[in-house]
Amino acid sequence: MDEFFSKSDLFDLTGILKHLEQTTSCEVVVRITSDRAMIEETARAEYNQLGLDRSNENNGLLLYINLFHRKFIFLAGDSIVDKLGEEWLQKYANMLEERFRKHKFGFGLHDVVARIGVDLRQHFPLAGGGS
Repeated sequence: MDEFFSKSDLFDLTGILKHLEQTTSCEVVVRITSDRAMIEETARAEYNQLGLDRSNENNGLLLYINLFHRKFIFLAGDSIVDKLGEEWLQKYANMLEERFRKHKFGFGLHDVVARIGVDLRQHFPLAGGGS
């Protein structure tokens, strides 16, 4: 994993995700793995295992990155897709793919997750306003 993401990258990502947790009603998870399993199958199983498919508002989002296959997948709940659209997910997938292609792994992940957070906070604010 060190080949792609430094400890600092992962620490920064943890901070962004924690901030998202405090400011949006969505549950956002980033999972980075290097297993050899089929990525889509494994990502869907992870999505279900995390309970993102059973959230009250169906507004969970998983970014599953597989370093072995050098691929990633976004899985989003129906509320997110209904409100923001498949195009919204594809826009961020394209952005992340471009950053990864340029070997900007840590920056790319940090930037895309932060941008996703801005959109989610706007459309799915935390009840009570968050901070």
